[in-house]
Amino acid sequence: MLPNFFQQYCKLSDYAKKYGVTYRTAFNRFNAGKLPGAVKDAAGHICVPIEYLYGPISTDITIYATAISMKDEDSDAMEQQINDMKHFCAARGWRVVKVVKEISSSITEERPRLLGLLADTTCKHIVVANKNTVGRFAFDYINTLLQAQQRQITPIAEVAEDKEMLIRDYVKVVFEMCKQIGTKRIPKKTIKRFIDSLLLNDPDDIAGETLEKL
Repeated sequence: MLPNFFQQYCKLSDYAKKYGVTYRTAFNRFNAGKLPGAVKDAAGHICVPIEYLYGPISTDITIYATAISMKDEDSDAMEQQINDMKHFCAARGWRVVKVVKEISSSITEERPRLLGLLADTTCKHIVVANKNTVGRFAFDYINTLLQAQQRQITPIAEVAEDKEMLIRDYVKVVFEMCKQIGTKRIPKKTIKRFIDSLLLNDPDDIAGETLEKL
């Protein structure tokens, strides 16, 4: 298994492709100590610092934090995100130059402040709480495009899914899809009831009853 993504490593094969050499040549360079910072993990994979692919990582950091509402508990969670990210950056000697906050869910595309950061080519390094902060389904695509510009997004932690938040996001997905494919607007409460019945594997087939009513 490769080192954690957040340690900023890439595969040796990616290095070989980037520099137009064979895997054997890259392997020989590693054995000769010509790839400073490269390591071998417990499974024997050779892992190369990602700087070899995309250049030095900027240590001037923009923090991007989100909350799903203006409620006090959500606002407190956002501030905790920011504190955690500041500590993460300080431990690595990175300087936080900007903090951007936005009210949004992990599936909406209506996030002007995030879009502004992505469009700003002077913003080289964005730190977020986890991949879902950027987009539940799009993080890897976005980060790959940024890395092609010698920019990047660093999540500080793996995604720890909150069940209620996950259900809320999927309700929004179904709600938006129903708006696009039909003329009848299905209430979000009905969609949530349907999802809840599926999760419970309801013996009375509430999900089926719900579908018949839609």
